[in-house]
Amino acid sequence: MAWSSKFIANIWKFIPMSLPTGSGPLIPRMDPTKSSSFRRTPLCSNFFQYMYRQPQPNLQDVEFPVFAGLAEAAEKYVMYAALPAIMIKMEDCAAKYPLEVLNYAARHDHKALANHAARMSMALPVAQAVAILSPDTLAKWAMFYDQWHARARNLLASCIENQPRNVVVAIAEINRCVRDPKLCYTTRARLTYSHTNLFAFLDSEFMT
Repeated sequence: MAWSSKFIANIWKFIPMSLPTGSGPLIPRMDPTKSSSFRRTPLCSNFFQYMYRQPQPNLQDVEFPVFAGLAEAAEKYVMYAALPAIMIKMEDCAAKYPLEVLNYAARHDHKALANHAARMSMALPVAQAVAILSPDTLAKWAMFYDQWHARARNLLASCIENQPRNVVVAIAEINRCVRDPKLCYTTRARLTYSHTNLFAFLDSEFMT
């Protein structure tokens, strides 16, 4: 089929040599036009399951590097059947791979996913963002990062100044969340009880 032949000829572009964090080789890059075994690579076989009439792959069993390549291929070739499942797994992966998910979401204008991934990345060092994010996304992320942490520090200072008269949540717990921003979202219901306005910055958006 001409369509699948075009895909085979270009799919190597979606196969990373290694994770941006330098964790080592993932999939050996090969010339798909010269390798008969290429169709059996995890990325390619998963993609063709969406193309043809056969059971779709369980993406929960697909390792993130292969899944990321599949997601990029699905976007490029507008594989609508794959995109809903891809978005679900991308959201699940944002806690472990927030910067990689943010790169994908920003590149393809998935605003809700980008906002979620950006919030999950607030505990990461800037050096890691520099190593992973594309230049445009990095510039926007740096501004988001500075604003988020400035507002978090202001919250902690306000709590220290006014506690216990105006703030019922424990300073120690807020301090812990400032140090590990993911906790701001996993414990949000308890943190924001009776003081929703103080925690409005948790809804800061990377993309609008």
